Amino acid sequence: MKRPDKDLSWYVKWVAASGLLASLAVRAMGDEGDYYVLDNTFNFIGVFGWLVVGLLWKDKSIILSQTVGTAMLIYVLYEATKVIG
Repeated sequence: MKRPDKDLSWYVKWVAASGLLASLAVRAMGDEGDYYVLDNTFNFIGVFGWLVVGLLWKDKSIILSQTVGTAMLIYVLYEATKVIG
């Protein structure tokens, strides 16, 4: 499948990839508890971004996997903010 270069999906996928890399960097910085919300926020940005890319590309495998990931991270972040707030 040919992907057009530098359309909306190109920018979204790079923001999403950056979010996932930031999540990994934060996770590597220290104890999970110290950066739990920040890690999962960056992770959410990445997973949700890839969901958007999947929708733009009409790619069912990306849509399925990233929908599940997005739903899980929404729950994780909701639970984390209940504990903090």
